[in-house]
Amino acid sequence: MENWFSLLQKNVLNQHVWATRVDLRLAIVYWIEAR
Repeated sequence: MENWFSLLQKNVLNQHVWATRVDLRLAIVYWIEAR
């Protein structure tokens, strides 16, 4: 589980600054669905 969070952080959270929480949430959902 820790590996999953580190991948999320590396591939999504550290790549961009989102204007809203909704934008961030959508980016996370897209990332999860693409895996």
